[in-house]
Amino acid sequence: MINCKSQAELDKMRRSGQIVHQCLDMVKAMVGPGVSTIGFGHTAEEKIRELGAKRHFKGYTIIPVYFARP
Repeated sequence: MINCKSQAELDKMRRSGQIVHQCLDMVKAMVGPGVSTIGFGHTAEEKIRELGAKRHFKGYTIIPVYFARP
């Protein structure tokens, strides 16, 4: 069975993707020798909050990064 997404659901997915894109661009610019990966998470979390989203999966042991959802 195929479940079609509503326009509202598609809009939320699109917005989440935009937030993740912005966070990844920001973190990508931080990458370099001697840079702690913990700093990546903190920076991404700050950006997620700045954009008015909520972090998703924080503390989930298998996924050590922050995901966003509007």
